[in-house]
Amino acid sequence: MKTLICEICQQPIATFDPDKVRLPLEPGMFEPLEVGMQPPFHHSLGVFDFRCGWCQKLPFVAEFNTAEDVDPEKFPARLKTRDGYFSLRFGITIPPLDLKCQYCCKEYKQEYWLRKHEERCPKK
Repeated sequence: MKTLICEICQQPIATFDPDKVRLPLEPGMFEPLEVGMQPPFHHSLGVFDFRCGWCQKLPFVAEFNTAEDVDPEKFPARLKTRDGYFSLRFGITIPPLDLKCQYCCKEYKQEYWLRKHEERCPKK
């Protein structure tokens, strides 16, 4: 079992079996974090209605402007887990990038800012 992490607030919100989850996503593919808790998503919801129990936002980051721009049969392409991103297309976990300056070990969230920093790092 893997733990689903909200891409907005970074909180754990559900668990899922990588062998059973596939597109299109359905609420029944996700289990509560602990026994006895409510299911994370109501059984009648579609993928665009899934909400994080912490921040109340759609827990998947998408690269589109509106829900009409994407086919619900192909959204989302990945799920954030504690181990990195689980690709729904390929059924594998993609480990997170290690975005640290090679000179001073300062961490960055985006590769662009890391490269900018490394160009001018005082420990270079």
